[in-house]
Amino acid sequence: MKIIFLGSSVTYGSAAGGVSFADILCEKNGYEMIKVAVSGTTLVDDDDQSYVSRLKRIEADSADLFICQLSTNDASQNKPLGVVTESKDINSFDVKTIAGAVEYIIAYVTEKWNCPIAFYTGTKYDSKAYAGMVSLLKEITSKWNIRIINLWDEPAFNSVSEEDYKKYMSDPIHPTLEGYREWWTPFIEKKVKEMLIRRIDMSTYERKAHFDYFRSLQYPYVGVTVNQDVTDIYRFCKKNNCSFYLTFLHVAALAADRVPQFRQRISGDGIIEYPECPTSHIEQTKGDGYCYCTLHHHMSFSEYYEAAKAARNTCAENGITESEDVESMYFISTLPGIHYTSLIQPVAGGDESNPRITWGKFEETESGRIIMPVSVLAHHALVDGIHIAQFFSNLEEMLQIGEHIR
Repeated sequence: MKIIFLGSSVTYGSAAGGVSFADILCEKNGYEMIKVAVSGTTLVDDDDQSYVSRLKRIEADSADLFICQLSTNDASQNKPLGVVTESKDINSFDVKTIAGAVEYIIAYVTEKWNCPIAFYTGTKYDSKAYAGMVSLLKEITSKWNIRIINLWDEPAFNSVSEEDYKKYMSDPIHPTLEGYREWWTPFIEKKVKEMLIRRIDMSTYERKAHFDYFRSLQYPYVGVTVNQDVTDIYRFCKKNNCSFYLTFLHVAALAADRVPQFRQRISGDGIIEYPECPTSHIEQTKGDGYCYCTLHHHMSFSEYYEAAKAARNTCAENGITESEDVESMYFISTLPGIHYTSLIQPVAGGDESNPRITWGKFEETESGRIIMPVSVLAHHALVDGIHIAQFFSNLEEMLQIGEHIR
């Protein structure tokens, strides 16, 4: 998942040591970040450091999301507002105005990367010029059908106490590191994840008849258990003194994300598809209790492993309450004491469509290989046997120790 951020000092994090919501968001979720942020620059194309000029120098071949700051510098420097035109021709925009620069950026990104686009505003401060820019942006985004992450107009977001505001903001424009971590990033992260969800067009969905049929069944789930050879990854964990559980979890989640149908969920009478899905696994607590632990896995194994160990130590605070959007998750569990041949799992029924991945006790074969039962349960309205086979094929490939696990 690659996100391009274009902006100035707020995107850079000038009051937080160069760390902004972009860094925190991407580190937490394992997104690839391209942050093109230079303090003091404007949307209006007056020099080679303007947003427009720097946009043209971004060399990325692709992007999954483009996020642009509505610069406060244009307001403080009294740049001309301009007007929104009816044209969508990139050559027709007056980039010496704020409106023209914003429309040029949208047209350029649409043409080059064809990815979702969002502009974000700053929080409310005393500036009629910036208020006018926010109003202009609403008009532009309506024309182009793109998103605004609107911190300026969000009542709940701007209702923090005076004490918290002093902690969160270095000045009326620039957040502190605490402000990014505790105030800005949670709000922006939620909006970003909403933007990355794709709704399937049911009028062209090839499995529509299957979808309707399996949703009508009392038990619409399909499951398979496979004896999986885990010799290489078992030896890797022994050699490197790392948890087999966490290592296999990382590989299984990556293998699942390679199958689009595993990332799909029933939503109303339709289907949504997440760009990636975190895992929710079980960690044992004191006595016979357990808690749910949420992990993101699109990062290097070393980064994942450190994050997973830290999450293990804190998950008991949440108990069996999930910390994020439950619908997006893969549900993970294990039976480490049983080398089983089949498994029946509890499900809520109906449209509950989170895939479940479970594994049991491993055993050594006569030839010295290590095998382990791995089970998958999925909603048949979304997932067929061929998709489960793709998951196990991905899993087998990724269990051969490669760069993703070193």
